[in-house]
Amino acid sequence: MLDFGRFLHNIKATDEHLTTGAVDNIFISSNNLYPQGQNSLHDNISHDLNPDRALVRYQFLEAVVRCARAKFWHPGTPPEERSLASATRKMVQHIEAH
Repeated sequence: MLDFGRFLHNIKATDEHLTTGAVDNIFISSNNLYPQGQNSLHDNISHDLNPDRALVRYQFLEAVVRCARAKFWHPGTPPEERSLASATRKMVQHIEAH
């Protein structure tokens, strides 16, 4: 969790919309392997390959998209820019710039 937060801090992504508290919640949500109490043998095997305090590739991408939504898709966003694709594009551009 600390590495993901540090990553966002280093690229200056945190602001009034994407707060450190929101980043913590996004990390926890993206790292959740057991949606709504589901637990199977496959999940247990997957859990062994995915540490609780780290994100695997698909979880990192999910977290980046969630961060994009928090940062770029809020009530003040113009209607023509209110799409998840637009927010994610802006987030990727922000990451590339830093």
